[in-house]
Amino acid sequence: MLGIEFPLLTSDPSAITSLSIDSEVHGSATALTGSKTVITLDDSIIQIVAKANNFTQPDLDISLEINQMNLDRYLPPTAKNEATDKNQSEEMEIANKGGATVGGEAPKNSATPPVTKHKIDYTPLRQLVLALKLNVKNISVQGGHVDAIRLDVTGRDGIFTINSADINLYEGSIATSGQVSFAKEVPKIHLKNETKGLQVGPLLRDLAQKDILEGTAKIVADIQFSGDQPDAIKKSLDGKGSLMFEDGAIIGLDLAQLARQIKSGFTLEEQGERPKTDFAELLVPFTLTKGLFNTEGTVLKSPFLRISAHGNANLVTETINMKVKPKVVGSMKGQGDAEDRSGIAVPIIVSGTFQKPEFSPDLEGII
Repeated sequence: MLGIEFPLLTSDPSAITSLSIDSEVHGSATALTGSKTVITLDDSIIQIVAKANNFTQPDLDISLEINQMNLDRYLPPTAKNEATDKNQSEEMEIANKGGATVGGEAPKNSATPPVTKHKIDYTPLRQLVLALKLNVKNISVQGGHVDAIRLDVTGRDGIFTINSADINLYEGSIATSGQVSFAKEVPKIHLKNETKGLQVGPLLRDLAQKDILEGTAKIVADIQFSGDQPDAIKKSLDGKGSLMFEDGAIIGLDLAQLARQIKSGFTLEEQGERPKTDFAELLVPFTLTKGLFNTEGTVLKSPFLRISAHGNANLVTETINMKVKPKVVGSMKGQGDAEDRSGIAVPIIVSGTFQKPEFSPDLEGII
């Protein structure tokens, strides 16, 4: 009616066509003694109960409930016209070359100046007193779905305790607790996680569009790190844990086939369908030390195949140094088979980078 264009462009044109707010507030100019707000946004009902005892040094008590929400509807449209893509590509190319080109090549002194990283001021978080409870059901995002999220966080003086953070998704549950500290200049995070019954295949396909692993996951981890930039976080990662996958498969890699192909550069022959390694049980115990992921007891159990592995993966440099030892055995047992089976063993060295892993025979091990 006012002729004002709506400020948000959403992927779903029918999003944000229905909105109502019903709020009851009591308080003064310095504090809110209590408030109750119900927001109905399209098909979602959001209920908020909040108290603020002090505005200058906020003391907040917040309870938030959401019955359902499809976040994909409210994200910006992903489709772009070719002209926009072309313009952005040309601008990025010019920026990467540092400006104008000479004879199709960038001048020697045209290096892009380093990006200045500004320090984040955490003073407001140190002044905050917080009690937060969140209860969300049926959330969809990036093609994936979450059945329930329950969060309970308390904090003061820049130290926030995650009393519980529980997520139900893909037939499993993720339970997290820990502490996030902004008491000093560099944030420090300590998290404990326990995951049960999670179906990894559908999760990876929906959220990451990756088809690399299948199985039911059980994960236990105790990890701590510091920093607020990705590089700093990776360099400070410390902790330990274990990854257990049952009744699954590694997609894109047939380790039994690889072990047999000790010829012509140690490459796999062409196959009619995408290779995979089926397993009944895959156990990966690990430690993390300053971003170095190390495992000494990885074991895969599958009918006619046993695989053990040890080595490390550097999360900072994204390089791999692993030795995999497969055994072809005469047993149909998989999960729960603790017997040390004998069989043909052809060790495999895995090296290279995360993007381009390389496989080669361990000649010393073969001898």
